[in-house]
Amino acid sequence: MYNMFEAQDMDTSLVSLFCLDPTFWLLTITTVSIVLPWLSLRKVRPRTERLSSHAVRYSIIISRAGDWTGKIIDNPPTTLWTRGSPACGVLYMAKMFRKILCVGTGSGIAPILGLLVIPGLQFRILWSTPSPEQTFGVNIIRRVVKADPKAVIRDTKHEGRPDLIAQAMRLYEEEGDVEAVFVISNAKVTAEVVFGLEARGIPPFAPIFDS
Repeated sequence: MYNMFEAQDMDTSLVSLFCLDPTFWLLTITTVSIVLPWLSLRKVRPRTERLSSHAVRYSIIISRAGDWTGKIIDNPPTTLWTRGSPACGVLYMAKMFRKILCVGTGSGIAPILGLLVIPGLQFRILWSTPSPEQTFGVNIIRRVVKADPKAVIRDTKHEGRPDLIAQAMRLYEEEGDVEAVFVISNAKVTAEVVFGLEARGIPPFAPIFDS
């Protein structure tokens, strides 16, 4: 014979079980985190500026790294889909310090440019890239030099690849009041520079490349 009260007690027990089960809440939070960015999907009309055959800019700088980025550079789109809110990368930590040293290679200068508008934050910039003026344009160079009149810009096409660890150490020691070093490069160079600086007692921050 069906007992309504037993059924209600069973339903109550199941609800209580789910509410107290950490796995349930972890699954719920994970699902919401995955779905939420897609709910803010929207189409935008970017204003593109072709810097060279290697790079294009609207709100970001895209460097040629494969078929998709090459297509974007050669034929800048009139619309783009964007998903979610802007994410805060490792450079967001720069706000914790008064003066920093930014070490970047190639299009790694792009996220560094976003720091240049933070009031009160002092910079030293070490940037290594092939043909910087031809690749990224005069305006980008001017913005870098405006933020750091003594910026060290190495043209790897004519000078070869510099010893970033040695040059970063030299700038760090010359300034005396740099509180942190931020490294923005590819995974291999980032790991080398971070290890080299840490081994010498200099505090570096860098992406972790865990995706």
